[in-house]
Amino acid sequence: MKSLFIGIFLLTYLTCWSQEMKTIKGVVTDHASGEPLPFASISLKNTPLSTVTNLQGEFTFHFPAEFINDTLEISMLGFAVLEQLVNTLPPSKNSFTLRQSEKILEGIVITDTLSANEIIKLALERIPVNYPTLPVSMTAFYRETQQVDSSYVSLVEAALTIYEESKSKKSGMLRKAKLKVDHLRRSLSFPHKYNDWWDTHNLLMATWGLNPVPYAYHTLRKGDFRREMNTELNGEPIYVISDQQLGTWGIRLYVQAKTYAIVRIEEHYDPAVQGEKIWPVHHKTLEIKAYPIYRDLVIEFRKYKGHFYLNTVRFHSSHTYVVDTGEKTDFGIKQDIIVNEITLDNPTKILKNEAQRFNSTLINKKYTYDAEFWDTYNVIKETPLEEELIKDLEQEVSLYDQFQSHPQK
Repeated sequence: MKSLFIGIFLLTYLTCWSQEMKTIKGVVTDHASGEPLPFASISLKNTPLSTVTNLQGEFTFHFPAEFINDTLEISMLGFAVLEQLVNTLPPSKNSFTLRQSEKILEGIVITDTLSANEIIKLALERIPVNYPTLPVSMTAFYRETQQVDSSYVSLVEAALTIYEESKSKKSGMLRKAKLKVDHLRRSLSFPHKYNDWWDTHNLLMATWGLNPVPYAYHTLRKGDFRREMNTELNGEPIYVISDQQLGTWGIRLYVQAKTYAIVRIEEHYDPAVQGEKIWPVHHKTLEIKAYPIYRDLVIEFRKYKGHFYLNTVRFHSSHTYVVDTGEKTDFGIKQDIIVNEITLDNPTKILKNEAQRFNSTLINKKYTYDAEFWDTYNVIKETPLEEELIKDLEQEVSLYDQFQSHPQK
C-alpha cells in the first residue's frame, strides 16, 4: 500500500517570529509524466532555509521578508535543478515542472576504473572533509503516524531543536547529537496489544539513530558493494552503489563523484525479493511472531556552505503480528524528520536535562499545547491522505481536543 504520508510544508524561521514573513505555495510535477514529485527539496539558494514537497508534490514555504530578492531552488535526484527569482512568484499556488536531467537521458558516463568498494572507502575517508566538524544546530519537524489494519490510530508531531558536535574516537570522527522538543502535539494514546516496545521507547530517537553517516559509518566498511547506473543531483554526477546483503535489509548509497560525499541513503525490504524474515517479539503470556511486510528508509543530505547536512529522514515500515491462537494484526508506522534551518554561528546548545532520552517516549511527555504556534506551522493540509488520517483519528474526539488534553497513560 503506497500510503506514504505527509503534508509537511513548513519552514518557519523560529528565531524570527517578529519579522514579516512571506509565503510561497506551489506544486512540483514531472515534466514528462505530469505526475507529482514527492519529497522534492525546496530551498532559498545559499541560505540555511529549506523544506520538501508532500506526497502530492505540494509545498508551502514560509521565509523572512528579507529574502524576497533571493532565488528559489527546487531539486530532486535524477532531475535538472530549477531556479526562479522569488520576487517574480505570486504567493498563491505556483506550478513547477522538473525535467529529467539530459545527462540521465543520455546515460551518464564517468570515466574511471573505481570499484564500488573503492568508492565507499574514499567516501568514508572524506567524511571529516564533507560533513561538519564544528558544532551546528538545526530546527526540524517530526511527524509519526501509526496504523493498525490500515486504520490510523496515532499521530505525533513535534517541532525540534537539534544540536550536533564532533567527538573523536579511535575509529575516527563521530558526530554526536542532542534533540530537544520545543513544541509537541499528539492524538490520544494507543496501547499496543502485542508489543510494548512501541510504548516504552523513544521512536524519534530510534529513527534519528538509523542514519549511518556520520554516526555509525564504520558499519559501511563491512559491505561488498556493486556499482549501478550513475545518476545526477543538482548538475553533479552521482555514483550509485548497493549491497543487498549488508546488515538486515541491504543498502543503496548515492555518492557525489566530485567530492565522494554520500548524499542519499536507501534501505528497502521486499519479502518477495529478499525472502521472508521474522522479527522476535517478547511477550509475557503469548507466543507471537512478527513478519515484516515492507521497510523503507530514505536519508538525504543538503550541501550548505561547503558541507553536507542532514536534510530528511523518512522511515516507513509495516509488519504482521501472528499470535499462537491464529489471530493476525497488521501494524504500520511512518516517521519523517524534515530539517528546516541550519545555524552555524552561535548554534543553540541543548542542556542535558532538555535532551530526549531513548527510554523517555513522546507519548508520555507532558507539554502545553500552543495552538497559535501550530496554526502558523500549518502542518495538517487538506489532501486525500490527511483527510483519511483525520477521519480515522476523530471518530470519538476532535484532534484539536486531543491535542489540548494530552492525557498521560
